[in-house]
This record gives sequence, structure tokens and C-alpha cells, in this order.
Amino acid sequence: MGKVGMEPHKPWLELYRYWLGKHAGGRPPSRRDLDPPLEIPRLIPRLMLVEVIAGEFQYRLVGSEVARYLATNVTGQAVGASAWAPEKVSAEWRRMLELVRDKQQPQMAITLPSPGNQHRGFCLALPLAGDDGATAQIMIAVFSERSGFGSKELEGIEVFEFTA
Repeated sequence: MGKVGMEPHKPWLELYRYWLGKHAGGRPPSRRDLDPPLEIPRLIPRLMLVEVIAGEFQYRLVGSEVARYLATNVTGQAVGASAWAPEKVSAEWRRMLELVRDKQQPQMAITLPSPGNQHRGFCLALPLAGDDGATAQIMIAVFSERSGFGSKELEGIEVFEFTA
């Protein structure tokens, strides 16, 4: 799909602008630079925080809307430890996290609904830098009209670099 810009009324644009506004010297913000409960409280239920630990990923925080969408709460689990999605979805999800970690560029994922489920979901993943400048965490927002089914019904997800 390539680089895609989004329309101003899209809900993930608020998070993107918030994250972009916290950049310092061209570097992504760190977790301590952000205060979502005070600065973007309405997005809290849609947020996830994934920690990068020795190159691997672990769910550190999962908002209530995300847990409802996944039909499970993966807080504290390693990415891939839970079967909330088919392998092809899990593999793309992991690829997205790796791209964000390695390139320090926002990535967007769009769900590809399966027959009988025409609801699309959108996910914006943003890098958060550690003290050394490398990606230490990834902040993710999930926007979907459907909940309670996880990603088991999805045909797949399509990942692309996000630009506004």
C-alpha cells in the first residue's frame, strides 16, 4: 500500500499529532515525556504499550477497549504468547512492531475482514525512545467498530508506514 496520509477527521490523527508534538531534536519522545491520562484521556481505553526487552516484545499495558476487542487481556504477556489471532495476523503484527522498533517510524495496520465480518480496524504504532535513543517502547492505539472477537475472524492485516 505504501505511504499513506490520513484525513484530518480520523481518530488516530489526534494520537499522531500528540506524539509528534513531543519530539525533541528529531527524536521520538520517551515514555516519561508523555502523560496520556492528563493530555489525551479519551484515548486511554484504546492504547497499548509494548515494551522492547532484549529485542523481544512484551505487552506492558492494554487499555480496556483493546482488551474488549481482543476478547482477552494480554497485559504482561510476551507478544506471540497468546493465541488471540491466526498465525498470518500474528506474523504481520510482529513485523509491524519490528519495523517501529528498528526504523523508529510510525506504522499503521488495517485489518482485512473475513467473509461475514465487514468491520475494519485501524491500529497506529508509534516508537518511544529510551535513554540511549533506541526504541524502548511502542505506543499503539486500536480503533475498531467490532469487539469481543479478537482477530480470529480476520483475513489478515496490512501494515504500512504512516504519514499524516
